[in-house]
Amino acid sequence: MQKFIDTYDFKGKKVIARVDFNVPLDKDFKVTDDTRIRAAVPTIKKVLEGGGSIILMSHLGRPKGVDKKYSLEHIIYKVEELLGQKIQFCPDCMKADQAAKNLKPGDVLLLENLRFYAEEEGKPRGLADDASDEEKKEAKAKVKESQKEFTKHLASYADCYINDAFGTAHRAHASTALIAKYFPEDKMFGYIMEGEFAGQCWEPGNQDELVFGLMNDYDKDFLGHYGYSKFGDFVNPPIELAPYGEAWQIDYTPVDVEHQDFLDIQDKYLPELIMCEPDEFDALWDEFVEEITPSATVFGEFMWDAVKAEAAKVLENE
Repeated sequence: MQKFIDTYDFKGKKVIARVDFNVPLDKDFKVTDDTRIRAAVPTIKKVLEGGGSIILMSHLGRPKGVDKKYSLEHIIYKVEELLGQKIQFCPDCMKADQAAKNLKPGDVLLLENLRFYAEEEGKPRGLADDASDEEKKEAKAKVKESQKEFTKHLASYADCYINDAFGTAHRAHASTALIAKYFPEDKMFGYIMEGEFAGQCWEPGNQDELVFGLMNDYDKDFLGHYGYSKFGDFVNPPIELAPYGEAWQIDYTPVDVEHQDFLDIQDKYLPELIMCEPDEFDALWDEFVEEITPSATVFGEFMWDAVKAEAAKVLENE
């Protein structure tokens, strides 16, 4: 069940939080814009002031393996400056067991760049340019399998989970969608996420009920909510991400659609469409449409055109 950061009891708890510390660095590896770090401070301080400790995980850039250029070690000084305290750093996000175990209330531990591991994004690396479709399929299956253990390991460090990385929350990565499943009763949004939802998706004052009222399945609901906030303004009339139409207070219902089938296919493809490389988009989109069409005989051509256009725009801006 979804919890609320303002009412959760953090006393004695170890929290693992997905933050977005993907900040720009100059040639000397100094932070040139600390906006994203500064924005995460209220969430971090809420945990610490509540008697908990916190493990921060993030990515930086798009490394294809371990690359010191993209090390989060470069930003430690800025995090300490904005928090007003020293923090600990683990140079390998998969080797933080002892550091996490030793955390005391008030402590902060920053893990090294999650994307040093292919398992964070769940995309194979090192494939030859001329790799066959079968080789690509096998490589993808292999990394997806190892991603499960990667995610489980991250989750083992903590008692509860906070997602406060709005910029990456739509991606079906280990530290966002997958890790939440390990905290069925102890997961919540941070203040950045709550603020984005309150400001972009619903009228002030209603957001708590609308966002969290039906959140028995964090991943599916979150994808639906995020998807509507991202694409909803471009769809007229608005679509119902069934069976969550009650939460959206909208009335479009696709004809001849098995709601669960529709959601399963959407859950499978939308994160991929948003996180794929630009040159992969068209092929993936065609695959998406082909798979969903049989279970959605009437779905509105205007809707797909609008979503495709906006998704492409998102890719260009990220």
